[in-house]
Amino acid sequence: VAARCESDHARPFGDLTTQQRDNVLKKVEAENALFFEELIRHSYNGYYSDPQVIERLGLDPRPPQPRGYHVEAGDVDKTENVVRRGRIYREV
Repeated sequence: VAARCESDHARPFGDLTTQQRDNVLKKVEAENALFFEELIRHSYNGYYSDPQVIERLGLDPRPPQPRGYHVEAGDVDKTENVVRRGRIYREV
């Protein structure tokens, strides 16, 4: 992203207009889709783990433990084939 900003605008990302930022990100996405996918994932993870964002979303900004979160019961019958199959790995 920084290299694309430098080559297209000779300025850092933060100094670009909204339209220029969009264009840079579109070019980076087109040129390197795997990198861009990871960039988006890490951006979401960082944003949605920020305590201020969590609080503004009306959630409790706390770690999941020791109180934990409610986890709905799953259908353990679906694991029956796996259990019946037995161990398929070898000890090392």
